Amino acid sequence: MADETTVDGGEPGPAAGAGSDSRAAAAERARGLLREHPWTAATERLTLWLVSPPRDVASPAQPPVEAWLAVDRATAQTLGADGQTLSLEGAIARDLPPSPGDAGGRASIFTTEALAALLGGEGRRAIEARWNLSRAELLADRLGRHDRLVAESSRSPAGSAERALRGAYLATAVALPALSHATLGAAGPEILPAAGEATSALARLACLLDGDSHPPLPWLLPAARETRLGRRLQSWFDDLAASLAGDQAAARRAAGTRDAVLEQARALTRQRLGERPWLRDPQGFMLSPRRS
Repeated sequence: MADETTVDGGEPGPAAGAGSDSRAAAAERARGLLREHPWTAATERLTLWLVSPPRDVASPAQPPVEAWLAVDRATAQTLGADGQTLSLEGAIARDLPPSPGDAGGRASIFTTEALAALLGGEGRRAIEARWNLSRAELLADRLGRHDRLVAESSRSPAGSAERALRGAYLATAVALPALSHATLGAAGPEILPAAGEATSALARLACLLDGDSHPPLPWLLPAARETRLGRRLQSWFDDLAASLAGDQAAARRAAGTRDAVLEQARALTRQRLGERPWLRDPQGFMLSPRRS
């Protein structure tokens, strides 16, 4: 949830403790949308967030910049060609207004109805959207939509948290066995799919265990490193990266501890959910024709 809200009907300033110059510059770029055609004609009815870089996550020197803008469908229909497209499609993507010296940035523009449906949905896009909103900086919200959307996003479909955890755990259980010393030691391109799958699945699992959501790819590993599971696996992530760069000692460590990595993931998932058939025998669970 954002650190500030609009009390007097105006636009909030930067979040307290937002800190870095790059974050302040990103927020200013996002605010540029409010001066762009056709959105400037409806600023009283817009809600604007800076979603990347997110709050409370370690940021690279030049983080990707993304803003979300939301407007109700009825208003969108009055805003020319872009607004008409938005009202029909529910969401459109546009480049952020350029700024000297800044890398490219993007804007995801939604009708409020489509954004609410996305936040209340299931699957990877919905999970990432909920994470984005929970760490977004609110920049404009004269109609007070933010708190309502946050509340709606907390009411995800029944059972969706467990299904997401199961998917991340099973992906981990499939990928880790492929990370043998022979394959990691060779450090060829053939190992990249398994290494990427294992890393992303573990990172998603770590975030889901602590918060029922996970970030999109640019922020996945930085966010996971701050979780209980991520802190336990810091050295393993580092060894895996080093092994892909040709470090043979790191390759031996990463391969030799992969069973312990899976056990750590299993233990925390069992602690969260209790015993499940797919925790006891993930390979057998996935072989069932009913689950293929």
